[in-house]
Amino acid sequence: MRFLHVVNVRWYNATAWYAVNLSKILKDYGHDVIVLGLPGTPPMDKAGQYHLETAEFDLNTNNPVKVFLNILKVNKLLKRFNPEVVNCHRGEFFWYFAFKKVLNKKSFKLIRTRGDIREPKKGFFNYFIHSVCDRIITSAEIIKNKYVENLGVSPSKISVVYGGVDDKKFIYSEKGRAKVREEMGFGEKDYVVGIVGRFDYVKGHENLIKAVGKLYYAKGMENIRLVLIGYETNLSN
Repeated sequence: MRFLHVVNVRWYNATAWYAVNLSKILKDYGHDVIVLGLPGTPPMDKAGQYHLETAEFDLNTNNPVKVFLNILKVNKLLKRFNPEVVNCHRGEFFWYFAFKKVLNKKSFKLIRTRGDIREPKKGFFNYFIHSVCDRIITSAEIIKNKYVENLGVSPSKISVVYGGVDDKKFIYSEKGRAKVREEMGFGEKDYVVGIVGRFDYVKGHENLIKAVGKLYYAKGMENIRLVLIGYETNLSN
């Protein structure tokens, strides 16, 4: 089959990770895949490292001229590749694929994948474009429920796919626990809390740091320790 994955994400976040790795898996199984995303962004770099075919358009722009040019480019891509499935992992430009499907219902199957915890916006336009798509995939039941409540989407049209974990690699062991604590200089009685995620304001590092500080200074919890693991994006210190 021919899959077009629309991954117009600026960062290599969980959404991009899922989309790019899904594209790689589909290609490994013998399917034809193109990853469409924003020019010069980490998701496109990662797709290139996986030897996936990519197309780079500025899909998130609000400039009317650029939007028109993007439509021309996307039309050319659709004509050349003729995808059987289009999977939009972001909301920007999803609307156009919905309208393309309205014009030709047999053109492709349209999927909207959403891992963002923010609620889908209410309103006729959003209701319409989601009524056109063939399937909605969410990463949690709470997101699925919001589609049902806010847009009246039938639950049977929504699939919940949870984030995967390699349980052969990420598995608890006392030996591993002791090794990490020793490497980081933590004692057996230290109470360790932490956060794993890119250094960005939306991840809540500031709130966690303040909470740990309050426990340490105001509550006298002197054995609490804080670990931040990630990579720099919008925060550097």
